[in-house]
Amino acid sequence: MFFPHFYIFGIISIVVFVPSSVLAGWWHTKRGRAYATESTILAENNPIYVHNQVIGLYATIEMLKALEKEPSKELLDWFNYWKKLDERG
Repeated sequence: MFFPHFYIFGIISIVVFVPSSVLAGWWHTKRGRAYATESTILAENNPIYVHNQVIGLYATIEMLKALEKEPSKELLDWFNYWKKLDERG
């Protein structure tokens, strides 16, 4: 007999299984191709979303420059990608 009372089983189940289920779902969503496809469709169908991404990335780059830090190549690549999408739409 692992659990002498049912409420102990309930507490352990909630403490263990709820966080692990949330993490598994988050990992599944981020790693799956459906998330990337959904993001692409959202960007193509909503020019305001793309424009907001450009503004946010531009602000981040300017903030890094103001702090006298060099923006990473990855951040600059994202900025150029979103800026190109913004100019199309």
